[in-house]
Amino acid sequence: MNARFLRTLLFPAAYLFSLVGLLHAAPPPNTGNIRLMTKETSLGKVPLMADLKKLLVSPDRRHLVYGAKRGSKNLIVVDGKESPEYEGTWPPLVFDGPQRIRFVPARFDESFHRELLRVEIEIVEEQP
Repeated sequence: MNARFLRTLLFPAAYLFSLVGLLHAAPPPNTGNIRLMTKETSLGKVPLMADLKKLLVSPDRRHLVYGAKRGSKNLIVVDGKESPEYEGTWPPLVFDGPQRIRFVPARFDESFHRELLRVEIEIVEEQP
């Protein structure tokens, strides 16, 4: 056999076999008999404008709250219902019980002074 054949066929094959051997050399840790039980529950559809870093679930797990951005304004969405729009960056959203959300956003007045607001949103479930 000539050297060119060895170089083009045997060396890549030897490399591949050694790489496969390295990948299978160490077994993954703790591969005993385990089974994963998964339960998925939809919390609702979230639009693209949602900021999922601001996602919050109520303590009783019945309400979904997230921050969203519309243009330069921010708003929060509670179970698909939108709050008024506010300026500035998002403060932390806090559940104060299962039905009340508090946060402190900002807004600008006519002379461009920033005003901080204390906002409380109470979730009132309407009877059908």
